[in-house]
Amino acid sequence: MPDFNINIKKTDPNAVIPVQGTPGAAGFDLCACIAAPVTIYPGETVLIPTGLAMEIPLGVAGLIFARSGMASKRGLAPSNKVAVIDPDYRGEIFVSLLNHGKVQQTVEPGERIAQMLFMPYGVPQFTPVTELSDTQRGEGGFGSTGSAAPAPDPTPASAPEPEYSPEHPDPNDYRDDDERSADEAFAKGLSYKNGDGVPQSNETAIEYFKIAANLGHVQAQLAVGGYYYAKNDCTEAAKWLQMAADLGNAEALFNLGVFYTDGLGVDQDLAKAADFFYRAARRHHADARYAYADMCANGLGVEQDLAKAVKWFSAAAEQGHVDAMFRLGQMYEKGEGVDMDIAQARQWYKAANEKGHRGATQALVMLQVKELEDQ
Repeated sequence: MPDFNINIKKTDPNAVIPVQGTPGAAGFDLCACIAAPVTIYPGETVLIPTGLAMEIPLGVAGLIFARSGMASKRGLAPSNKVAVIDPDYRGEIFVSLLNHGKVQQTVEPGERIAQMLFMPYGVPQFTPVTELSDTQRGEGGFGSTGSAAPAPDPTPASAPEPEYSPEHPDPNDYRDDDERSADEAFAKGLSYKNGDGVPQSNETAIEYFKIAANLGHVQAQLAVGGYYYAKNDCTEAAKWLQMAADLGNAEALFNLGVFYTDGLGVDQDLAKAADFFYRAARRHHADARYAYADMCANGLGVEQDLAKAVKWFSAAAEQGHVDAMFRLGQMYEKGEGVDMDIAQARQWYKAANEKGHRGATQALVMLQVKELEDQ
């Protein structure tokens, strides 16, 4: 028999009502309500809609957890570990999925992506007092109870602690063999690059970086790409940057966007450039957000969309990107992609001006001149 009722509303007709995987399961599966497959790159977080809204009763919270199989086999789990859906929330429920793995994953329409548990909770009344009751622990904070287990009865004697040799690595080291080897090769490369305990040699450093890069070490891939870019070998640089981009690295994605914009080591392709900028922008790369906004504003590589340009200029400006601040001021001043708002334009011009943007300084002067003329 159910313990309580929950009114549930489909915000999308294709949504799937949560069900238990087995009769004894504690969690109810949430399914992806999407029209097409969604790819999530390593390190990327994507909000997946469920197409559902719930009326959870007071005194109960909906807790969204990872599905164990999806987390362990594919590296997909809620980015905030456990999401809390309060009983007074009436909006659509989304699952914020983070790809913890090293390869991209694709979520299919209708796929089970998380599980929700319904847990009762207490509502305390806080009573101010001058003293609290005493305990053995008292005011001890983090670590005050120690990490060791209580001492066992001396009889029988406890078993000796196992010794961890190189053949039995630290049990807290969860890296696989490739990850461990990649980290070791990258560390050796840094030693040769910096001359730390070995003769300084950029050439030897790069050879170790290549070993690490081929084992999937993103920083090593960026280092090798940067090495070849500095040597004006953009074709080779693009190859190593692509490896890092395939693992979802925002810096590599942005740089490849620049390569495809300017035809550096690759055939010029503005559509590919826009795609790389967009993928980096979704990973909160400020320069990529500005670049993608600029392409949307001018219809380069994508269909012109001024409203989308405003969105991405705003995102970059909020991160302190000075050129985005200036361009956002222009959009508000001219009413491009947004309602004309001189106050907002002035605000963004001032923000850019404070960071030394000359165009913003001039724009503020022109706004003042125009106001005087109008008067």
